[in-house]
Amino acid sequence: MRTKDLKTKFYTNTNQELIKFLGSELTPNSSKDIRTVKNNIEALNRLDRNTLEYGIARMKTIEELNEFSKYLAPTVVLVLAIIAAYSNLFNLILINLGKYAVLLFPFILTVGMFIFITRLIGTNQVNKSSAIFVRSILENALNKEKK
Repeated sequence: MRTKDLKTKFYTNTNQELIKFLGSELTPNSSKDIRTVKNNIEALNRLDRNTLEYGIARMKTIEELNEFSKYLAPTVVLVLAIIAAYSNLFNLILINLGKYAVLLFPFILTVGMFIFITRLIGTNQVNKSSAIFVRSILENALNKEKK
């Protein structure tokens, strides 16, 4: 990875594209050996001060955008409040389908919500951990440059 290409990616890619690219370039996997990853980290170390500072700011933004702990509890409470508020309406609609439909509907809705939130959190945690990882590399590079 060339430093010029890396600099362009920092300034032009969207947050999602940037974190996906950096995550794939800075972690060893079956198609990328450790030497390639080390070379990519060295390319990050060769970035100029302004780009490093901008990259750190971008990584902090990505971390904040993927922080769900602030929104998860209120969202769950709101959804459960809506279900409770409309439970009588659901009962009236579902009673024609049988007594088991009245019992299964809230259960199915809760399981569906749980699966959706779990998948959303999983995806965002990967992005957040990648952003933290890249930010620490950028901060180390900035500290080396200051010395």
